[in-house]
Amino acid sequence: MRLATDGISMSPIVLRLITPGEMDLMARIAGLQIIERFANWRREPFTADSRAHVSIYRTR
Repeated sequence: MRLATDGISMSPIVLRLITPGEMDLMARIAGLQIIERFANWRREPFTADSRAHVSIYRTR
C-alpha cells in the first residue's frame, strides 16, 4: 500500500510459506547457523505440532 497526496494505491504481494528446514538451509547458505528455535515468543519448546517458530541464528 502506498499513501500519497493523490490517494492510496495498492499493489499485490506474492508470499510463500517456508518450513523451518528451508529457512535453515537459506541461513546456512548465507553463512548463518541456528542456535535456538522456539514455538513462540514465550520460548515454549518447538515440536512437530508447533504451528509457528522463532528461530535464532548467528554468523559462523
